[in-house]
Amino acid sequence: MKTVEITDAVVQYRRATALAGITAAVADGEHISLFGPAGSGKTTLLRVIAGRVLPTQGCVRVLQRSPRSVASKIGFTAERTSASSLFSPNQALAKSLSAHDIPGYQRAARIAEALELLGLHDHRDRPVRELGQVHRTCLGIAASLVHRPAVLLLDNITTSLPGPTASRLWKYLDDRRAVDGLSVIHATTASDEAERADRVILLEEGRALADDSPSALQAEYGREMVLIEAADPDAVQRTLRGIFDVVMEETPEGLRVSAADTVPIVAYLFRHPAGGFRSVFIRRPTLWDVLNTISNTPYPKS
Repeated sequence: MKTVEITDAVVQYRRATALAGITAAVADGEHISLFGPAGSGKTTLLRVIAGRVLPTQGCVRVLQRSPRSVASKIGFTAERTSASSLFSPNQALAKSLSAHDIPGYQRAARIAEALELLGLHDHRDRPVRELGQVHRTCLGIAASLVHRPAVLLLDNITTSLPGPTASRLWKYLDDRRAVDGLSVIHATTASDEAERADRVILLEEGRALADDSPSALQAEYGREMVLIEAADPDAVQRTLRGIFDVVMEETPEGLRVSAADTVPIVAYLFRHPAGGFRSVFIRRPTLWDVLNTISNTPYPKS
């Protein structure tokens, strides 16, 4: 079953187009990453799915209904969360559960689970306004999860979490996806985080440039890169040129060689060392490399 269906969604703000005809679908239990630079439409797309922004054109369905009619089935953590409340995390989560009509006998266990998951147990009775930004972010995620939504939307926030907390969260979400069919859609600018997903939607200026698994995108559009340290980079270039289909560039770190398959190049260098060849480092393509290739725009690599 398709949990989320988006058809030709357009969002226009006066003269600016935030989304330009997005079509996508998310299945039960699927994890989708929205990947792209700032201003590419990631947040707008999440807000459309959450029902907080109505598309100027097109159609969006969540659980086969309009997003606003199933708001209780959607969890959404925005990039910036308000933290002026005098409530404690315990109280804030209890209020959230009450708003979602969760029976009272279930609330204590759900709150305890969410606090432990997000590393907030020791801060459960402190006023929210006294918490640091990381703990406020954790509370925002906990509030999005505690009522056990069918669709979870995370807006570019998980990279700020401490490593152990992030690991616990992703494992929990993977378990929920497998057991309950939770669908997760998260926006990020971190390639390694986006690669966790089943599929990645690459966005640029409100347009979807590609929609596929991370490995498929990297295989089709990415080129592996070899960084070579050598006393005489020119000699290494002469050795490789004419034998391999490569792109070579001298950088302060060494000779940078990109190719579809770098293993034969490295093997050849070890068999035929040249120019004071000292060391080699292989870097596989990131999603920034993929985006650069598709859009022909030199975005910074993350």
